[in-house]
Amino acid sequence: MSLEGPRIKQRAPLLIGLAVLVVAAGSIGLFYLVASRQKSTAQTNATATVQTKTRATITSQQNPYTHKGTLVLNDILNGASNSDNWELGTNTNGAGCIFRAGAYHVTQPEEGFFHGCIAQATNFSNFVYEVQMTIAQIGSGGILFRTHLAMSKTYYFSVGADGSYALRVYVDPFIEHARKLTPNNSTTSAIHIGLNQTNTIAVVANGPILDLYVNLQHIATFHNSALDSGQIGVFAENDGIPVEVVFSNAKVWTL
Repeated sequence: MSLEGPRIKQRAPLLIGLAVLVVAAGSIGLFYLVASRQKSTAQTNATATVQTKTRATITSQQNPYTHKGTLVLNDILNGASNSDNWELGTNTNGAGCIFRAGAYHVTQPEEGFFHGCIAQATNFSNFVYEVQMTIAQIGSGGILFRTHLAMSKTYYFSVGADGSYALRVYVDPFIEHARKLTPNNSTTSAIHIGLNQTNTIAVVANGPILDLYVNLQHIATFHNSALDSGQIGVFAENDGIPVEVVFSNAKVWTL
């Protein structure tokens, strides 16, 4: 299953569980969900190797944001097992979610639309969610969290190749009810600008407090209690030309 929808002013897309044309108070929102996750020296050396690997593993599993919590999701996103059931498939507009060349690729060829892909076997309340993202073609990408597909609800944290970022919350199927939490035209020097630049983006969601990070740098804090749990996902957003965003190394620590 994958998500697609139009964006409105300041890149405001929305999600819904089925193909629907929503008409209310003169506003129209068109969304798509498509079907588309060895004794003696030898032993000593072996022990040293294990200890080294253990230290490396522990380090890689530590939460660099709050320095606490339990690592519950650690997926390099190469599709080898897809135990988190990341969505796969391409819709009739050519937008899709696919594992290719050892990473998770999200594409959206249609101007003014975003395409999101959810890890369907996930559900978290208070957590840290981190993923590495590379924009291969001009546009934006980011993460979805505390997502409820059936109710068209999600938080949406986008990062652009131009250094821009935004956080929005969607509470129902109507685009006009979406709320943008960041000021218009928000930018940060923490973002590696340009194409084929890898950015590590993350959110710490602890109750109503939402802390945003880019490349381990804290960029903003928001208080919003609209959503308290849900699935995680990623997305690509077309800002004028076909966009492809590549994701890898998704991690979640529960708090």
